[in-house]
Amino acid sequence: MSDAPQKPELPSPLHFLGEVLFGAMMGLLPAFLIFLTFNAGFTNAIGIMAIILVFGGLYHFAGWVIVMAPLHILRWSWRKLTGQPSPAPIPPAPPAAPRHWVERAGFWSGFALINLLMLRAGLNISEGLS
Repeated sequence: MSDAPQKPELPSPLHFLGEVLFGAMMGLLPAFLIFLTFNAGFTNAIGIMAIILVFGGLYHFAGWVIVMAPLHILRWSWRKLTGQPSPAPIPPAPPAAPRHWVERAGFWSGFALINLLMLRAGLNISEGLS
């Protein structure tokens, strides 16, 4: 065995496709802003995005209050009644390995793809094209 540094292994094509999808998901918010800007104007687009974000946050908070909070209270009261100790805290996660350049390229291509698609859709609708 030699002590020479090993070349990093290329990720599989599924890793690349997963990163493309992840990039597209992360690019949805700016893509909607681009889309709405062409169809509603910049000020209205910012207002619509603010409404979406605020009501989305309220929806998730209400879900936590309605579903998760009662479960936390039940678990806490069960532990108090039975005398069970609280579980040990979860140890911190190890640092993530740096991404391969193929995965970074997949992420940014997905991000750009969704933004370009929404730009095209916004231009089509604003110009009355089909």
